[in-house]
Amino acid sequence: MLSGPLMPEAWVALYTPTCLVTGKLDPGGRRLSDHLNDRSTSFVSVDDVTYYDLLSDASKPSTTVSLTLRKDAVQLVVPEDAPDPLRPRVRTNALPMVLGFSGFHVRGHLHRQQSDPTRLVELFSNPATRSFFPVSDVEVRYLLNGRFDAKVSLALVNTKKLEFWTLEGED
Repeated sequence: MLSGPLMPEAWVALYTPTCLVTGKLDPGGRRLSDHLNDRSTSFVSVDDVTYYDLLSDASKPSTTVSLTLRKDAVQLVVPEDAPDPLRPRVRTNALPMVLGFSGFHVRGHLHRQQSDPTRLVELFSNPATRSFFPVSDVEVRYLLNGRFDAKVSLALVNTKKLEFWTLEGED
């Protein structure tokens, strides 16, 4: 049984290596991160969709009623709604990092739960851990087309798609 208010539909932007999908996602009453980390499904459905070809400068966005993405293809999810202040939060430790994905660099503060492994290699490579982790104060750099660079307050990154990471401030 869920405690607290049910999570309503969420407006999101989902980034794959070649496509940006914006629209409305129904997390089934759960937090967005819980919905994305649910191992009982490999896909995520988005309604009221606008999608962009990230590799084209001249591409006009396309629209559709619904679009389904394989979760494995999603590298980054940006909630476009303000967080619900009544929703309980999980206590986390923030690490300033740069995270590298296929075509993207993400700079921000990765949030680990206190129960997460302290070694990042173990955290990111263990199939038993969740895939999508929150990152705050985010700078997204799309290396192939700067038109899609963004600064957002929160994103969920798919650490199973990480190509590299480094802690900020390390020499």
